[in-house]
Order: sequence, then C-alpha cells, then structure tokens
Amino acid sequence: MYRIQYKQPKKWVFTCEKCLLEVKKDNPYYVYGGTWKR
Repeated sequence: MYRIQYKQPKKWVFTCEKCLLEVKKDNPYYVYGGTWKR
C-alpha cells in the first residue's frame, strides 16, 4: 500500500501499486507519502 495525494483538496489516501501507477501519470497533484509496511 502506498500513501499518496493525487487530487484537490489534497488529502492522504492509501492505494495499491496498480492504482498508484494509474493516478500518478501526468498528474500535477500527485505527491508520494510513503509505503505502508506490515
């Protein structure tokens, strides 16, 4: 799981790797916030 911000208003959300790769393409709002580890 990855913690990211990808839209306005900027709120932190958790997403899987597949979704992360999709939302970060050409996204000016994308910010990486770290990887969640068990």
